[in-house]
Amino acid sequence: MASTMMEQTPNADNRITLSDSVDEFGLNKIKLHWKLTSQDKQNIKQVANELAHELSRLRYARVRSLVGEDDTDRTFEELLSYGFHHMGGTRMSDNEKTGVVDKNLKVHNRKNLYVLGSSVFPTGGHVPPTLTIVALANRLADHLAQE
Repeated sequence: MASTMMEQTPNADNRITLSDSVDEFGLNKIKLHWKLTSQDKQNIKQVANELAHELSRLRYARVRSLVGEDDTDRTFEELLSYGFHHMGGTRMSDNEKTGVVDKNLKVHNRKNLYVLGSSVFPTGGHVPPTLTIVALANRLADHLAQE
């Protein structure tokens, strides 16, 4: 069985909040609000259907797609898996109402507090984020050297 890895559409409704329940240290646990958009689901369907059609046309393989017509099918519930790269929790934005850090990775309304990592990405990609994080680190180092 093959799988599909693709970047999600940025979704402002996806977020991390604090729940009312607490852990063994008395700290609030996190609550993750994360959903694929209808565009994400449509993109997956389109890729699967086009790949199946092309492989069949070229007589390389006969493909049976597990992608159904409705958004509540198993493909988008039971069969989802994740890359375990938690991204987007401290979004970069020019506005503190839509993000946590500015373009220089500085936390809004805080002096000398910066966040560097994939949490500043607008969405999760399909490849490990290390190279992009290194590029951000170089950019932040240049910015701090100018400060």
